[in-house]
Amino acid sequence: MEPKDRTGLWRRVSPILFTVYISGVFEEVERKTGSFVDDEAWVATGKDVEEVTAKLEACAAAAGEWAQANAVSFGEGKTEAILFRKGRKEMPARKIQVGNHQMAYNKEATRWLGVYLDSSLTLKEHHRTRMRKARQAEARLRRLTGQLG
Repeated sequence: MEPKDRTGLWRRVSPILFTVYISGVFEEVERKTGSFVDDEAWVATGKDVEEVTAKLEACAAAAGEWAQANAVSFGEGKTEAILFRKGRKEMPARKIQVGNHQMAYNKEATRWLGVYLDSSLTLKEHHRTRMRKARQAEARLRRLTGQLG
């Protein structure tokens, strides 16, 4: 009898264990910066881009300090930032310092919890993406039933 492959189980459990292990970072960042942290997302509000950027950099610094003290490293290169603002103003050129990595605010829509969010919160990209997937599903169903559109 061959031993069972536990690799699949480990891949499913590993993110849960990691989230439990790093749960202390949320409280630490909130305590040090006053910004809201949820599920590895930092939310900061402000009157202008400079204020929001400063708050997000403070969140990154607090998370970095916690990570160093707790033998954790975060993938700084995988970090994304999106700036929600009123109107259709051009995206600011300001960059956020996260550890040794600088990142610009996303110009494209960001997928968060299954929803594509653009900086003006119009949800146009989300609608476009979902409609494209719906048309693809419809085409597959038509092929399956022998009906051609």
